Amino acid sequence: MTPQEMYDHLVETVKSYNPTAGFDQIRAAFTYADAHHAGQNRKDGSPFVTHPLAVAQIVAEELHLDTESIVAALLHDTIEDTSATHEEISKLFSPTVADLVEGVSKLTRIQYATKEDEQMENLRKMLIAMRSRTRGKRMSVLASFSGALREMSARTSSVASVSLRSHAKWKYVNTS
Repeated sequence: MTPQEMYDHLVETVKSYNPTAGFDQIRAAFTYADAHHAGQNRKDGSPFVTHPLAVAQIVAEELHLDTESIVAALLHDTIEDTSATHEEISKLFSPTVADLVEGVSKLTRIQYATKEDEQMENLRKMLIAMRSRTRGKRMSVLASFSGALREMSARTSSVASVSLRSHAKWKYVNTS
């Protein structure tokens, strides 16, 4: 799928459970992420923006989260990997979105021996954090968790990935 096709699919997914979502803000976040990640590619050669689009799709499809959470998922790598700043995202989107994006960036700065160790530790921390954090912190955790699921799904069987996604949804619903 092209980034535009992925974006269109994301919009249809959001419309299915939240027809009054902030689609102008979601479009702005996609455009911003696409522009800021221009020229960056994933290891498989695909445009980097396909990663935040996939994370946003998980946040929408699996967790049915709100506009700010979807926007944060689309922007989650911009502070860490581009020239974007917390202040700029705060002005363009909202202070909450900027805090969510920055929170995800902070979670990814820890160094581990292997990528698998890092992902498993992040998942463990996120599941624990979801039990006791405020809504904003929980959304940051969920965006990062979704990113980890996306990365793990590329390395593990689809059965394990689906199982983790189902568990994440259950944890979120039961900690509200």
